Amino acid sequence: MVIAKVSPHLDWPHAGQATVTPQGTDDLIRLPVEVREQGAYTVQKRDYPNGLVIVDRNFQASDPKEIVDWDLKSSSGPNETTGPGWADGIVVLFK
Repeated sequence: MVIAKVSPHLDWPHAGQATVTPQGTDDLIRLPVEVREQGAYTVQKRDYPNGLVIVDRNFQASDPKEIVDWDLKSSSGPNETTGPGWADGIVVLFK
């Protein structure tokens, strides 16, 4: 599983923007943050052309601006990415 460092622009768990750095790169990618209930997810490329950070509405960081390591689901093919769920949050990245 690939991991990404996620740095929120607003306190967790608020919607807004975050800077994402995929593991093994120096890339800094700015993505929107959406707060959702835990469970299966669908992210459509037409709605989020570069990707999306999804955070669980009950996520409690030790610091409101804590940089977290979350799973990265990357997709270069389909226009839609789905998954069964996540722990505290997940990063979906379209290439």
